[in-house]
Amino acid sequence: PAIFVTPTNLAYSARPVGTSSPSQAVTINSTGNLPLHITNTTLGGASPGDFTITGTTCPTAIDPGTGCTVSVSFTPLAGGTRQATLTVFSDANPGGIPVNLTGTALLPADLAASVSANPISGKAGRPLTYAIGVTNFGPGAATDLVISDALPASTTFASIVASGGVSCTTPSPGNVGTVVCRSSSLLSGGSISISLTVNLLSGGKASVSNTVNVSSS
Repeated sequence: PAIFVTPTNLAYSARPVGTSSPSQAVTINSTGNLPLHITNTTLGGASPGDFTITGTTCPTAIDPGTGCTVSVSFTPLAGGTRQATLTVFSDANPGGIPVNLTGTALLPADLAASVSANPISGKAGRPLTYAIGVTNFGPGAATDLVISDALPASTTFASIVASGGVSCTTPSPGNVGTVVCRSSSLLSGGSISISLTVNLLSGGKASVSNTVNVSSS
């Protein structure tokens, strides 16, 4: 018998720790003149526990000119680059044929947002500035960060200043609406600051409440 295994490298897309990827298949072909027998398939290498053999279509004997598949999924147990080896043993190659498995694990990000007003007591027709802060307490980086702030009732947009690397879309000055700021990445321990100024509308005494929402991939 003879054996041909393809591919000999499987790469899995980056995913959060503890989540499972779709399975990828390794194809085993019987290329000789006699039936091929797969004696074992094993996982070894640096991080075998991060990969799982999820199924196989291989019969006891693979007839010449036919093939079968072994499927493997990726469920990272820790962050960073994770590597293992799937080894296919057969009577055509008792020493085994290795298939390299590689995946990247993303650690979660712990985001916290804060907002404070200056002055605390505002007057109609006067500006009010909100200091908005977002901090990533890690351990992983936050990607595709979105910070949204629906302007409080009785206020209109005036101006905004944000940290470097942050882009914001806003209503036109003097209008109401929602401010949305975005950042492609915020590393663990990093922070973003935004200074949002609004104008208070007239209408007597009122309590103005502002809520900021933060999300990331």
